[in-house]
Amino acid sequence: MTKSTGGSPRCRLDRCSTEGRALRDFPYGTLQAMARHLGLGFSAITLSKETLAGEKRTDKKLTKIAAEGGNQAATLQ
Repeated sequence: MTKSTGGSPRCRLDRCSTEGRALRDFPYGTLQAMARHLGLGFSAITLSKETLAGEKRTDKKLTKIAAEGGNQAATLQ
């Protein structure tokens, strides 16, 4: 991930989009450390923590649905 903000706004947007896709598989702790290093501040770190919490909630719900036979019901439809 680059700290540079050079280039046109479109280039910066494309670069952020590409880097965001490349970072999607990083552990959240790594992303938080990178945000601190880049000086992105508290909001980026908080957003990362909120996203992780949301993913954990979703995972629990999907696991519950699968355990209750939701996968089989969906297959039959």
